[in-house]
Amino acid sequence: MISRALFLLIALLAAPTLAFCLFCMQPGPGGIAALAFAAATLGAFAGRVDWRAPVEAGRTAVCLLIGLALALIAGGGHFFYQTDDWTMRDAVLLDLIRNPWPVPYAWDGHAPLTMLRAPLGMYLTPALVGKALGERAGDLAMLAQNGVMFGLILRVFMAYADSRRAGWITVAFFVLFSGVDILPWGLLRMQGASIAMMPHVEVWTGRFQYSSHVTEMLWSPNHALPGWCFVAAYEAWRRGKAPATALAVVFAACLLWSPLAALGALPFLILAGLRDLSERRLTARGFAEAALAAISVVPVAIYLTRDAGAVSQRWLFREDGFVLSYLMFLAFELGPFVALLARDPVTRATKGWERAEIVLMLAVLALIPFYLIGDANDFAMRVSIPALALLALRAAGAFNRAWRFDRLASQRWVLAALALAAVTPLSEIGRNLVFARSAMSPCNVVEAFKAGPATTLGADGQAVLYVADAAAFETMSWLFRLPSSAPEGRVRPTCYPPTRRFVFSDP
Repeated sequence: MISRALFLLIALLAAPTLAFCLFCMQPGPGGIAALAFAAATLGAFAGRVDWRAPVEAGRTAVCLLIGLALALIAGGGHFFYQTDDWTMRDAVLLDLIRNPWPVPYAWDGHAPLTMLRAPLGMYLTPALVGKALGERAGDLAMLAQNGVMFGLILRVFMAYADSRRAGWITVAFFVLFSGVDILPWGLLRMQGASIAMMPHVEVWTGRFQYSSHVTEMLWSPNHALPGWCFVAAYEAWRRGKAPATALAVVFAACLLWSPLAALGALPFLILAGLRDLSERRLTARGFAEAALAAISVVPVAIYLTRDAGAVSQRWLFREDGFVLSYLMFLAFELGPFVALLARDPVTRATKGWERAEIVLMLAVLALIPFYLIGDANDFAMRVSIPALALLALRAAGAFNRAWRFDRLASQRWVLAALALAAVTPLSEIGRNLVFARSAMSPCNVVEAFKAGPATTLGADGQAVLYVADAAAFETMSWLFRLPSSAPEGRVRPTCYPPTRRFVFSDP
């Protein structure tokens, strides 16, 4: 049986896919897809909820408060500073509130007509609230959605810990999880390297980045939340509370939020499926639910890949200096946690599928840096999310066991590394608390690209991440709705006040 927290989390994850089917697809196929996806989700999880379990309101409230606090510090509701990436997040949300779906654009004020084509999972539910109650309500709805989801994720992880103390350790470990970025960053700065100044120290390699969990919440919750939701469901599967076919339904729900995070979850979905197959735990009903979910999100996959071929991508291992950067990266990002697991008797004693999971987790994290997608290498930052979350959970368990059996004294250097790792998330939080807040920009996606920090990466080239040629959807007009209104003609003289600070640029 699964908890109410996990069921509510999956419902929040799945809701945008239903909205996409109903409002971005043609009524006939969209209605069928929505019914199929709802049936698959409810069939996989509604009958497995332990509705009679005690609520444990105190622990649940603390987790929700942590989630809401971090979503608030991330700039949700614009009560605190927002990082550079939120210039686009705000624009997408406002465009979805202001315009009929799909949203049309005229990139240069003339043809060809373009339209919004992006992973919309984080935006659709708040946008519906905004359409009904106004832009401010939509902004606050996104704050509430992200905070509640992160709080529920923490609550699920806490519930699956070995004890109450282990649950609190797991929550603290997960929130503060990060590589030891401050050491290589400091060394490179001392050598005169031109890399980002404090407090954003994670870009020290210049090639790839494994983001701390706080960094993910402050910069890209649209990628982090679905990846962590999958891991929460995976932990339920791992304890026999749900089959791998139910995990496949969660995977399908992740796709509209973040295809890259879903890609990072795929190896663990395959592992779960192979284990259930070998242990004969798969059922015809489960297969039907998984197949129904997969078929219903095929339109999502088509939508996300239309006119997306211009996104930059290449192999990194062929570049000069890769080997040294790669080895340093693994040592500082993964080293302390691998050492903690290696010294843990329970981890060393694992066999069979549990050992396969650890090997798979480390193999995924070791292979991701070899490839790049996007000018900022979103591939490394986003595909790594599920594997890093699992590493955080396994390391938290090892840390708790070392504490319980008084073995921490023999691991002082590991503790020192973990303390230094916490500098990264704490510095990210500190920046958002200290930097001045700014109101929500009124600009649309096109204007935000041209006026914001995306200009440092080449706004026209970056546009492929958020917009597509409307002509690419004309041959699929039987499946998708086409823009029903003209692009917004108003040109705003400014998007951001002169006092608006950006981490990577000052446009």
